[in-house]
Amino acid sequence: MQGRILLVEDDVILRSVASEVLQDMGWQVEEASSSSDAKAKFRAHAVDIKAAIIDIGLPDRKGDELARELRQMNDRLPIALVTGYGSESLEENFKDDPLVAYLGKPYDLDQLESLLEKFDLKNS
Repeated sequence: MQGRILLVEDDVILRSVASEVLQDMGWQVEEASSSSDAKAKFRAHAVDIKAAIIDIGLPDRKGDELARELRQMNDRLPIALVTGYGSESLEENFKDDPLVAYLGKPYDLDQLESLLEKFDLKNS
């Protein structure tokens, strides 16, 4: 196992597929379907979580707001924001944070792998 990733996605099918792909890559996955669920899981496993993958369209709060809250809890946590829309406004909001990346929906295995390599998680 490479470590643990927090996967925050409210769509059950997308979350299941992404979780399975991450597990196939050797990661343990903490799945969350909402911002509140994600914060609880992050608090419970903060020491082990190497990165967070967060959908922007969560039911109880926007994913970028959750990203800011997680950033306050851990200023070195790599965060991928996933959106089916353009990322220009998100990029502007996080332009000074090199540990935030963007992943467009739909994404494939290669894009997910490339994102995790960019974060260089094996050395964290």
